[in-house]
Amino acid sequence: MNHQNTPRRRFFGELLALLGGSVVALGMKMPPVGAAATAPLPTAPLPAPCMQPGPDELDAWRRATRRLVLHSDDPKQRRLAAAAHAGARLRVRYLGGTEPGRVREITPGALFTVEGYPGVYLDAHCHERAAARTFAVERLALLDT
Repeated sequence: MNHQNTPRRRFFGELLALLGGSVVALGMKMPPVGAAATAPLPTAPLPAPCMQPGPDELDAWRRATRRLVLHSDDPKQRRLAAAAHAGARLRVRYLGGTEPGRVREITPGALFTVEGYPGVYLDAHCHERAAARTFAVERLALLDT
């Protein structure tokens, strides 16, 4: 079987492209694809959840260094990590984005933090949008039991 173009490989390829910034895992720092090894870090956090960030803030957030979350005591993060490991779908209510409160079905990918910004983020495949999306974990409500 050719594993070069499987849906899972394409998803994680899109995920890596969306991360955009440097990825730090197991103490190894890797530059973003097609970018310099060091990217300037933002100086201010993202706006409040009800506000949409401007293009400059979003661009700075995307360039910032990511750190994969490999261990967590938080039950929600542990459940998201387990679903990512199993490739399982979850139903969630997302209290952010362009349609706050909308129920979505997602397949979780990577949990990560962004240097210079508070919180933990989740890259996932959103089945409603048929595309990779990034979610702030604090704004996710898990609906499956």
